[in-house]
This record gives sequence, structure tokens and C-alpha cells, in this order.
Amino acid sequence: MERLPVIQAGRFTCSRSSLRLRPFIQCIWQLAGDFRSSHDAFELMHPEGGWGFIFNLTEASVMLNGLPYRSAVLVSGPGLQSVKFAVHGKADLVGIRFVRGMAAGISGQSMSALVGFYGAESDSELRLGTCQIAQQLALTTDSCERVALLETWAEALFYRASCPDARLVEKLRVLEQNQYLCSVNAVAKWSALGSRQLERYFRQWVGLTPKQFIRLQRIRTVRRMLNHRQPTTERLTDIAYASGYYDQAHFNRDFRQMVGMTPGEYLCRACERNAR
Repeated sequence: MERLPVIQAGRFTCSRSSLRLRPFIQCIWQLAGDFRSSHDAFELMHPEGGWGFIFNLTEASVMLNGLPYRSAVLVSGPGLQSVKFAVHGKADLVGIRFVRGMAAGISGQSMSALVGFYGAESDSELRLGTCQIAQQLALTTDSCERVALLETWAEALFYRASCPDARLVEKLRVLEQNQYLCSVNAVAKWSALGSRQLERYFRQWVGLTPKQFIRLQRIRTVRRMLNHRQPTTERLTDIAYASGYYDQAHFNRDFRQMVGMTPGEYLCRACERNAR
């Protein structure tokens, strides 16, 4: 998820990986604190087409859209909707997020089969050593040591992993930079791939169709624009047009379906956060 938890009651850190692992690891984050009195607080975790893990090192409940997850290892797969993230209890969480298109090679499965959130009660299916790394993380409270442990674990996984087609990696980058100017047919043409072949590649390596990924990136751009605007209807209209939407109703519907609130509601929330 693009937005990581920064709930005020907790201590949150987010680290970039070592230079050699940046093509594979998007970030490593840590959240610790006492959330026993913050039942109404939540953060929005926005989809970005990636995949990763959340390691819960205490007995705290990780709440996703109001549902409790108490697994020591929580898989965070690709999705199309923002998720309300909260924590109940005294928490110590560590998360790792892989770069889009890279995780299918280590999982040995199509990303389309690993969407959403679910607890990894055992590692019998993924066989990635997640339970073992969770135990190692719990043995230290030092942030740097935890980052080093996760990097060593991830590097071993990627060492034996298959890699996506270079054309797909390039098109993911292009779509992230020019999402509202692209169409599926245009991407297929640039990739020298047929539309059906391109869709198979995306489902295998990203877990989404090209159309879904384009829509996701467009809404991602809208959110970033809203985070720097004041709550006026005129500017919401400007943002809709600037993002490639020529129908305000279509803009509102797409945003609500993916974020769970209207653009106006999101803007008010962003303004309140910026005012703190």
C-alpha cells in the first residue's frame, strides 16, 4: 500500500532499502506504540499494485476495514481499494513492501492468486520462511538490525527468483508517470505485445489487468493533488479535468469506489491532517 500507517499514538519509521535491493524492495516500515485508547483512529492504506508482508510481533490486533487480524504474518497483496488500517493493543509491527512486478518471482505463484490481505498461519504454501523471519525480528528491538534481517532474507529470496520481462518493468514505469495519458492498446503497442498477452503478463506479475493498473495510477495522482489543495468545489473540478476525467460524475464514482469516500470528503480529511 502506498500510504503507510502514521497513527499519532505510535512511533512510525519508514526506510528505503540498500541501493542494491531498491529494484526489488520499495520500503521497510516499523510501527510501535500503545493503541489501547485509540479505537477510532485509522489510516488509509492505498493500493499501488505491490505486494508485501506485515509482521505482528505482539498480541495486538491489526484491524483492516474493521476486521481483526492476529496472525504473526499478514500477507498484503495487490488490490483495487483503499483499506482502513488500525491497531488495537500494544503493538510492534514491521512491514516490507516489494516493488511492483517483482514479487511473483519469489512466490512462485501468479499475483492474481495473491490479492488482498490474509493471514499466513503457516508457511506451507508460500515456503518463503516468513515464520522464521518473524521469530528473528521479535528477538531484537533495534530498528537497524530489523532492516538488515529483512534485507538479508529478501535478498536470498530474490537470488533464486525468476524476473519479469524487461518490457513489462518498463511499461509499469511509463504508466506510473503518464497514467492518464495511456490506454491499454497504446501500452500493448509500445510493448510490442498483443493486448491479451499484455493482460496475461500483468495478471501474472502484478495481479491486476492493465486497465485496472491504469485506473489505480490515475486515482493515485488525484489523491496526491488533493493532498495539496484547499476545499473548494472549483478546484475539485480542475483536478478532475487535469487527471483526464471529463465527467464529474465519473470522477466521483471512480474515486469513491477505490478510496471509499468522495473526493470532497478526502480533501477535508487531508486538510485536517495538514493543519495538525
